[in-house]
Amino acid sequence: MFNILISQNSYSQPHTITAFIDTLPPINITDTSVTLRGEVLFVPNDLPTRYIKWGSSIDMPNEENLGEGGEGIFSIEITDLDPSKTYYYQAFAVDEEGTEYGSMVSFITNPGFSVVSVMDVREMEGVY
Repeated sequence: MFNILISQNSYSQPHTITAFIDTLPPINITDTSVTLRGEVLFVPNDLPTRYIKWGSSIDMPNEENLGEGGEGIFSIEITDLDPSKTYYYQAFAVDEEGTEYGSMVSFITNPGFSVVSVMDVREMEGVY
């Protein structure tokens, strides 16, 4: 959390800014991959280290360090996912003030399809 002093009338009142990181919707969802995104909305002092944690359960055991960065969107492509499965992810950032989290987001990978060749039974028997 960050405190900012806002002057109002003839006195000052502290306000806390709690959301300086946001989890954005996923893009490029396929049956085995996805691009996960977050956005740094406000940088109070030093550049935060940006992360995305993700997994197929809400405890999201995988954590990707995307390095330090200022305000703006950051993303990572995740591969080797299972088709038709629900995954969860959350963007967060760490700086000298602490850790701030975006919302948890879920998505479902696309179904995987096998190519099946269909032959007309009449063709197999020579009947047209």
